[in-house]
Amino acid sequence: MTDKTQETLFEKIADHPRATLRWLRIWRRNRFIEGIEHQDILGTVIEDGRMTSRYSFMITMSCAIAMLGLLLSSPAVVIGAMLISPLMGPIMSLGFSLCVVDFKQMRKALEALAIGVVLALAISMLIVFLSPLTDATPEILARTKPNLFDLLVAVFSGLAGGYATIRQKGGAIVGVAIATALMPPIAVVGYGLATASWTIAGGAFFLFMTNLLAISLCVTMLAKWYGFGSHNSPGHTIWQTFMVFVVFAILSFPLGLSLSKIAYQAYATKTVQFEIENYFQESASRIGSFDINFTGRDSVRIDSVVITDAYQPDAEKMLLARLQSQLDTDVELSLDQIIVARNEQQNLAAAAVTDTALTNSVQTRLKQVSLRDDMIKTVRNAAFFPLQFINIETDQKSLSVSPAASSDLNIAQLRSFEQSLQARFPDWMVMVIPNVQTLPPVYFEIGESDISASAREKIDDSLWALRRWNIDEVLVLGYASTVGGTRSRANQQLAYQRAENVAGVLQAGGISTRLRSEFGQFDQRGDERSYGINSLHKVEIRLAAPALFEPRTQAYETPSE
Repeated sequence: MTDKTQETLFEKIADHPRATLRWLRIWRRNRFIEGIEHQDILGTVIEDGRMTSRYSFMITMSCAIAMLGLLLSSPAVVIGAMLISPLMGPIMSLGFSLCVVDFKQMRKALEALAIGVVLALAISMLIVFLSPLTDATPEILARTKPNLFDLLVAVFSGLAGGYATIRQKGGAIVGVAIATALMPPIAVVGYGLATASWTIAGGAFFLFMTNLLAISLCVTMLAKWYGFGSHNSPGHTIWQTFMVFVVFAILSFPLGLSLSKIAYQAYATKTVQFEIENYFQESASRIGSFDINFTGRDSVRIDSVVITDAYQPDAEKMLLARLQSQLDTDVELSLDQIIVARNEQQNLAAAAVTDTALTNSVQTRLKQVSLRDDMIKTVRNAAFFPLQFINIETDQKSLSVSPAASSDLNIAQLRSFEQSLQARFPDWMVMVIPNVQTLPPVYFEIGESDISASAREKIDDSLWALRRWNIDEVLVLGYASTVGGTRSRANQQLAYQRAENVAGVLQAGGISTRLRSEFGQFDQRGDERSYGINSLHKVEIRLAAPALFEPRTQAYETPSE
């Protein structure tokens, strides 16, 4: 366009506003449409978007490499897998077919994409089934919660892909960007299906569909701008515009909510850290470990360990009130405090500057603190019940744990938990202090006084609990039923013999015992009718302190001869 022609156009624009649109159309045609080989580009796009054996093979290989990179949490491997991914072809074909309204080509592109998705899901699921590594890595979790930024990534990838295809420049590099947006989410969907993690599979599938739709529609819009589909009717242009608007509106709403949630979580995390550090600022303190979980729509759970020089008894209560006010939501706070003397911290800090030998002491102490943090986190993760306290003595290599008062675990469960902790820390002395509760009764076969294997296990549970409570004396009560007729003397002897056998095991374990036969006390036959005969073939172990067991009157200390 000559300078004189441009001057004439500007004069027309000044004279009449409608000329502006005409000038823009001319500018667009001269700048973007002329010189574009539309038919050649469409032919190339159609050829690249077909379903071929090469396409199937490369999809399989690309997804296999991507899945291994996700399981290894290696971004380099994941991105490297995209270099061989052929997904750009059918996506470009789908976008251009939408632009020129070619339903036949659109169907072929969708078939190629569908087959590629099925192959990718199959290979990713197979790798997960065969892999010894099945934990959800950060690379996997990063693709389960899409937000508005992911939509923007897809938009820019689609625009870049469309431009590279139309201008025939940098197509391979842009293909990597498009594949990066699509192949990892497909692999993560396969991981979620293989591990029955429906939340992971659903989140990754939503991300995949977001990227697929956004990229395809952006290619459609860019192709439209470059003059593809110029012979379409106005009706086609209207429904294309309407479809693009509706799809982006539908995607933007949930993704915007997700981005808002992420922003709130980041704000809440910073707020919690600030409040904890601010509360302990007057003491030589630091946060040893910190976990925040958004357990529900209006609920936050915080687990933190603070290393301080002075125990703050009201810290948890005060911080809970502050955080609920700051976050304006329900907050569950678990705050553990590890006490380290101030002078010890100061002396060690000074030693680090002035004396090389004492620097080793500083490092040793810091390692101990770090070890405490790791052990506390391990215990909290292993415990399937709320804890009252965790006490760690690194110098003595001792670990003691106590369940919260609200815990309803029995002695056998707590003993099993101690054994599991001991297996985790074989070089440490591990103690789980059970809540004060009734010791488990020891049952016998009808007419028998010998201790079975299951009965011995119950006695061992009681011995374990008594040692943890530092109790060295118990009352052992033997029971018997009236099976075989009212044989008072024989049944008294049987009840006492049972108690004596149990007491022998307790005494071998270092516990003093007092024996009683409970046969015939109170309403023997009434108890049998009410509770059943089998309920009386037992021995009860009770704490010997009078305030801790139910007193019995008229009981036999020993059966009479």
